[in-house]
Amino acid sequence: MIDLRDLPQAPGVYRFYDKNDRLLYIGKATSLRSRVSSYFRSSTALTLAKQQMVQQIVRFEYTVVTSSHEALLLETTLIKKHQPPYNIIMKDDKNYQYIHMTSDAFPRLETIRKLPETKSKRTGQYFGPYTSGLSVKRTLRLLKRIFRYCDTPPQEKNGELVLPKRPCLEYHTGRCSGACAGEVSATSYQKTMREIRHFFAGDYKPIAERLEHEMKEAAAHEQFERAARLRDQWQSIFQLMKEQHVVLPRRESADVFSLARLDSDAAVNVFLVRNGVLVHQQIFRVRNTLERTEQEILDAVHEQYMIAHPEPPKKVYLSYESRRGAYRKLLDMGARNAEEFLRAQLRLNTDRDARGRMRVQALSKVLGIHPDRLRRIEVYDISHHQGAFTVASMVVGINGMPKNSEYRHFTIKTVMKVDDFASMQEVMDRRLRHLKEYGAEGKNEWDRPDLIVIDGGKGQLSAAHEVFCIRKCDIPMISLAKREEEIFRVDNPEPIVLPRHSEALHYLQEMRDEAHRFAITFYRKKHTSAMRDA
Repeated sequence: MIDLRDLPQAPGVYRFYDKNDRLLYIGKATSLRSRVSSYFRSSTALTLAKQQMVQQIVRFEYTVVTSSHEALLLETTLIKKHQPPYNIIMKDDKNYQYIHMTSDAFPRLETIRKLPETKSKRTGQYFGPYTSGLSVKRTLRLLKRIFRYCDTPPQEKNGELVLPKRPCLEYHTGRCSGACAGEVSATSYQKTMREIRHFFAGDYKPIAERLEHEMKEAAAHEQFERAARLRDQWQSIFQLMKEQHVVLPRRESADVFSLARLDSDAAVNVFLVRNGVLVHQQIFRVRNTLERTEQEILDAVHEQYMIAHPEPPKKVYLSYESRRGAYRKLLDMGARNAEEFLRAQLRLNTDRDARGRMRVQALSKVLGIHPDRLRRIEVYDISHHQGAFTVASMVVGINGMPKNSEYRHFTIKTVMKVDDFASMQEVMDRRLRHLKEYGAEGKNEWDRPDLIVIDGGKGQLSAAHEVFCIRKCDIPMISLAKREEEIFRVDNPEPIVLPRHSEALHYLQEMRDEAHRFAITFYRKKHTSAMRDA
């Protein structure tokens, strides 16, 4: 029985659970008592999806916070972490990146992956978010070409500005203004940073005018090398201006959200418009949208997106709103982009499915196992350096394609020396504990593999299979020896040698290499952490 009487009239985040203790929904509220109670009043008009959810709720939990902004931040963080089935979730497979302009006398431009949690902790200015490191690198490369900012400008120490020990490499190639060599004053450098801020706001015209003026002045004074450099900078910014398209009247700055749906899939296109000019576009897939209205989806995505946005514009346009003229045109263009994105994803998934089926069928012929019994394949690798920080990895292929969310790491606990055989035996024993027939329950249970692949030769395979024999486990197991790329089976001493062009071999090699990469990444993380703590 849900008891609502003790809920506080305070902002916070609430969580609903069903009879199996499954988290159903995470929500925020300016008043926990009013918001949570509204779900259970007959007078409240709930959407069909939320009506279905309410019928499953048997208990709830809540967290009190100090403000509605904190509630939004906590809600977004928890939704991303737990992925509840009744929350609309903006799916972004990548980590956001930002460009941070520090607040020093000589500001630096640096790439960061996470915004400070509250605005009070933020210093300087932040530009983004960018969904790929490539976008960040391209932007910084363009800024370097136009503004010749310095990577290692003077920094303040004990109240004094200190030059670096030597000028940066870019200074010697003419792509640095010379701040690192003491050739630029703080006042002049701050002016460059202001222009960079104009650049991020999409206001290119004053920058182009300044460069053109200085270029002509340098040419008039026969400073031809400087004039040529200024010409290159001017051409870069002029090219951007040529590509500009004014999409909103009155030079408005706004974020424009448009929704598209295709069968059970949904995507949201976001146009970033600054000073009336379209400067950036992002498209996100959205989950849990069945039986949800366009307004519900866009409102949820907008909230989640704004948390990641350091300086959101004052205006936001959403495609469910009634708009005319340029606004409607831009919203419709966003919807078309989102729809084309969904169609491209559908084509990609169809191609992936076809390739996966081909791989599984090829492997099934080699091993004599029916394709239906090769749905889940797990590949294991051991990694260490001279016996220190021994770790193992498990990577998973489902229907012939990698399933990253199922990957797992193991830290070897019982083997104190260099012994790959014993380490693999420990891993196999621990893997079996995650199967229901060997005692796993609830969250501790992992799906049963159809095939185990060991990175190694006969010795590694025999050691791993010994554990399965002791535990009376009949899951098929093979190994792939790296030197000759031979496949070993437990029931046959002779290896299988496949042609180099074999699709089955390519599949196993790809999975083996992925297991090795995943193990090495984990090993390096542990080694770096140990070095830091030493």
